[in-house]
Amino acid sequence: MMPFWAVAYTLERTNGSTADFPNLKTQFTAQANARTGITGPEALDANGDRASGTYDYFGIVKEGNTYTWKLVGKSE
Repeated sequence: MMPFWAVAYTLERTNGSTADFPNLKTQFTAQANARTGITGPEALDANGDRASGTYDYFGIVKEGNTYTWKLVGKSE
């Protein structure tokens, strides 16, 4: 999850407006790429995901008659 400060700085740069989504996205990416948080750089990749770090992937799996969240993969 991106730190709250990237959101706050984005809204500051857009004067609080969220009406122009392409501009909001551009400003958010610029703010995230310019900052380093406690867990490292906040830079985003081309998909808008954090460019560094490892991730766990969860999916909904049916076990008998019940659906539950299960770990289905990990990033490298």
